Amino acid sequence: MIGLRSGIARLLHALYYDFPARWLGGVVLPCRNVTLELTYRCNLTCDFCYLRVEEEKTGRRIARKDELTYDEICAILRKLPRHSNVTFVGGEVTIKDRFWELVEWAARRHRVTIGTNAVHFTPDICQQIVAVGVSGVGTSLDGPEEVHDAIRGRGTFQKTCTNIRRIVEARQQAGSRIPLINLNCVMIPENIPRLADVIDVAHETSVDSCSFQVLDPSLSRSGINLRDDIVEFEPWTGHLPSVDREVFAASLDSLERRAHARGVSFTFVPFRTKAEVLDFYAGKFAYEHYSCSVPWTTIRISPTGDVFPCLNYRIGNIREQGLNALWNHAQYREFRNRMKRRGLYQSCAGCCKMTPRSPDGRGPQEA
Repeated sequence: MIGLRSGIARLLHALYYDFPARWLGGVVLPCRNVTLELTYRCNLTCDFCYLRVEEEKTGRRIARKDELTYDEICAILRKLPRHSNVTFVGGEVTIKDRFWELVEWAARRHRVTIGTNAVHFTPDICQQIVAVGVSGVGTSLDGPEEVHDAIRGRGTFQKTCTNIRRIVEARQQAGSRIPLINLNCVMIPENIPRLADVIDVAHETSVDSCSFQVLDPSLSRSGINLRDDIVEFEPWTGHLPSVDREVFAASLDSLERRAHARGVSFTFVPFRTKAEVLDFYAGKFAYEHYSCSVPWTTIRISPTGDVFPCLNYRIGNIREQGLNALWNHAQYREFRNRMKRRGLYQSCAGCCKMTPRSPDGRGPQEA
């Protein structure tokens, strides 16, 4: 029965996403996946955050007064088919005005995922996350306590881990499988020697999964500096930190052994193997081995309502045009067709949404 349901789900996915991607010239069916960047503001100031780096490089910041309001966001979500997938990300989403009201409202209609550092949660909030049926919570951890706190601020490790445990306990008490919780670690020079310790934390907090993400070197990933053209070339390798390959390789080996011993499921993001991770930090990336289906499946909306596919290429603004009109806008269709013809852009290197191509060479958008 499980196999039958899985097969039906794959067939429906192919009909809804893959058939239009292959045959309809950039036209897609009504959007069912929305990533809402609620705010770029944050309670932390991590040096490696691409938002802070982009703000510094461009000298641009989005003011709180210019952000979409609660009512505007609810109006967007009303346009979606029921049980769509809604992801709230930032910045730090919990500092957004009326955020928990928004979560409760959205979860009654859709499947909601939250990206957060989980520092500002309270015991009541942890209970509410489970009670309203949030589907997923993704949070970040940079290493053991001394490493994490050195990067994010004193006391943040304990706050994040305590709140993860509270959600897990609330989930157990409710007899629920959700929210699924993922612990994500961005691999940077400060934590590379201690990656295996993240596995220990994942085991101790009983999260559902753990991911180790490469540092995203692109400055073309947000709504801070949207453009009317696509960034064709970006010297991304110059934005990568210098790392000792031998130390890094030894740490990844230790990570794998610890995960096996602890029974912790983990992935590298977006890559499949340790060798690809090591090569990436050495400035090597095989574009032809990866693809991306996001432009065909997911709409991204900035804090000010700007719609962009992923790279900071402006499609339009939700305050001026409707969601469905923007989803099949001529510029969006052209973006999809260009990516289908040429494959990934230079700026795609390091993006967490890339996926490996299938053995026959097809990417998700060509399946």
